[in-house]
Amino acid sequence: MRRLLAITLMAFLSLAALAQEIPSGARIMVAETDGNTGFYLALGTPDRIPGAYIVFDEFAETCIFLGNSASDALKTVDDIIAMFGKPSGTSVDFPARLAVGETFVAYGKSPCVVKSRFLRGKRLSFFFEHDAYVTETWLTRDSAKSVRSMVESLNIPRVR
Repeated sequence: MRRLLAITLMAFLSLAALAQEIPSGARIMVAETDGNTGFYLALGTPDRIPGAYIVFDEFAETCIFLGNSASDALKTVDDIIAMFGKPSGTSVDFPARLAVGETFVAYGKSPCVVKSRFLRGKRLSFFFEHDAYVTETWLTRDSAKSVRSMVESLNIPRVR
């Protein structure tokens, strides 16, 4: 009986370990473009770039525009967190820019789609369509709450 209990416990712990995900590399940055300062949610390395070549040292990164002030940024982050309460398949467009390194190279909209995952809750997938490819980056609820904490603390690094 002990052996069966031990095997069941080990199987459960192994399953729990496999269910862990690496958190998104999301962070807040302040950038000046065209003489205006703006707050951006940089979503980190894309999870998927179909048909794109791998480029070392620089990668395309979707940056969601949050607003021109910290209070605007906080409201937008709260709107993003509220999306986790929406049904799967819900889509909202956010103004965004595509950055390569620390330079913005493309402007447009980033559709945000709510996706459900079996036994792991929901996540938000952000897409950005570029001339040669479409990036997809996701954000978990915990990552979104971390971003909110960053905006609240105003511990935001400046970039050019």
